[in-house]
Amino acid sequence: MQNKLEQVEVLVIISDFSLTEEGDSSVSTLFEPRLIDKCLEEISWLLSPNVIVAYGNNPKSVGEELLKKWSKRFKRLQYLSVDECKSINDILRQVEDRQLLKTDFLFVYNCATFCSVNLESWIENFRVLRKQNKNAVATLIYSEIDVDESSNNSLICYRTCTKKLVNYNLIEGSKGRRYLQTKKDIFLIETTFRTDLFPLNIFICALDFIGHFAGNYDFNCVDNIILDILSNEEVIGQEIYLNILEKNKIENLEEFKKINKIKNSGKKKIKEFPGKCSDISDEEENEEGEEENIKSLGEGNNKQEFTQFILEVRESMQELFEKERNTSKSLNESEFSNLKLEISSCKLAYNVPMDELPRLIFLSFIGIPGVTQQLVLFKKSFDQWMILWNFYFKKLTTRIGILHALEDFSTENENFCRILPNILHWLNQEKEFLEDEQIILWYSSLNEESPLLLLPKLGELVEWLKEEEGEEE
Repeated sequence: MQNKLEQVEVLVIISDFSLTEEGDSSVSTLFEPRLIDKCLEEISWLLSPNVIVAYGNNPKSVGEELLKKWSKRFKRLQYLSVDECKSINDILRQVEDRQLLKTDFLFVYNCATFCSVNLESWIENFRVLRKQNKNAVATLIYSEIDVDESSNNSLICYRTCTKKLVNYNLIEGSKGRRYLQTKKDIFLIETTFRTDLFPLNIFICALDFIGHFAGNYDFNCVDNIILDILSNEEVIGQEIYLNILEKNKIENLEEFKKINKIKNSGKKKIKEFPGKCSDISDEEENEEGEEENIKSLGEGNNKQEFTQFILEVRESMQELFEKERNTSKSLNESEFSNLKLEISSCKLAYNVPMDELPRLIFLSFIGIPGVTQQLVLFKKSFDQWMILWNFYFKKLTTRIGILHALEDFSTENENFCRILPNILHWLNQEKEFLEDEQIILWYSSLNEESPLLLLPKLGELVEWLKEEEGEEE
């Protein structure tokens, strides 16, 4: 077991963003030295090949002091100092951008609640889970606590048998009342609801999880990542599980309760790490990094990343398409499941937003050589891939992505414009996959210079749909 455990890397965040003053996002304190030392002491027993200690808005001397004190206890210990850091996710993006992690890793983002527990068994359990279920990307560690001591009012819902996390949100409050809003399908399988769980702020993660560190500039805490995975589980195909410790199994629990109360009161700041002050900083390096981050939000960079996403997804689709054509056998669910995993992987790798995913997937498909050569070939291919369409376009609102994909493809393929009206008519009338209103609204939103407005048959189709809408009204 030890050889397996040695392969686990570790990421520790020693900055405490919970005490950041309002209006001063450039400030982040560090946890008490004794808490950082305790955390590193426990981690050292894992014999990890790579331990990263990360923090924000403090001098490099902090990391140098840590290396001086702890490097002999680790095979490899390195620090990451991030300037102009506004949230924990600014640190996480740097970890992802620099590719500091290469394999499964332990993620500790709160030294104040890191407890001395049996990490080895957790890691081994996670690896067993991964062998059984490749969709499992992370396990969260929680401990039991008395309800009246719970300060965050989190409601944790998980499948009773598997401990798969299905709901993770705060109980809303209004005029002394507390209530929960959730989907009804959460009750279709036996589910446990608990408010007596205390987060130890420890994740055991597959490398796939690190893709959520990139992009997502509106995220400012780890909770945002969890909620994003849960809300988009059907699309990205990733799942989160729980490990729950009984409260009498945790060392120094009373001390951690006190620390948590202090942290949530916001009245007392935790002391900064006593590193030697110096002028050494990553200022120049971070200025370049900031420029890259700004560029990644720009239109041009996204376009380039989306192009790479399309190329890789299209290549995977083309392999299945040619296999189906050469063997004359229909693709099975297992082959489509593998394709979904590849799409999810590319989505994370190229930071594709959820609202762009339907368009890019369909654009990848219609770009496969042979699919749009003739109308009859398109119809046949579309029908054979219904498993995929029913998955990604299950919601009507996502199907507008098909129209935008057809529009993008038409601007670069004049021959395709000839059969576009027939495709839309077929998808609308025979397949009932696109609604009248969707096509009408899409057509009205076309740019004035769009060549599609010059297609007589397309204009006639839209006018006919408008008449149909009027008659129904």
